[in-house]
Amino acid sequence: MRKRSFAARFSSFARRQDGVAASEAAFIVPLLVMALMSIFDLGFASTSRMQLDHALRTGTQLIMMNVHDEDAVEAATLATLEETQSGSMRNDGMCEPDKTCLTVVQTCRCGSAASSCTTLCSATSLPPSAFMTITALRRYEGIFLDDRPVGATITVQTR
Repeated sequence: MRKRSFAARFSSFARRQDGVAASEAAFIVPLLVMALMSIFDLGFASTSRMQLDHALRTGTQLIMMNVHDEDAVEAATLATLEETQSGSMRNDGMCEPDKTCLTVVQTCRCGSAASSCTTLCSATSLPPSAFMTITALRRYEGIFLDDRPVGATITVQTR
């Protein structure tokens, strides 16, 4: 029986194709799974943003029906999100978990300058332009994405 040299045995081993597909799959499958999970993560973040946009449109519709009470607009917007109370902002600039931070603010302007909503503009003697701004912010806790704020803002001119 003849002994084969190390080089001949190594050469024979290198030419074999047994298990190539399994070793390639071992490298590729984890990358594909991570890519798929990242796509789901981005999809959930987009869904959260779309829910906020939908809720802000509900608040905007209420404003367009001449409801200018900030508390009523906030309650209707939160009801669309199936929440009863707005969350509070934390020191890290994000809303508390599982809550939506919502603000409704009325502002008035004479031209480009901020003004009181109860007085006439001095330059034109007309009432100032009135705006209501609704801002919603929610914490998104992703699978691969870091915790990040997801938010939406809408401004409606009421006068």
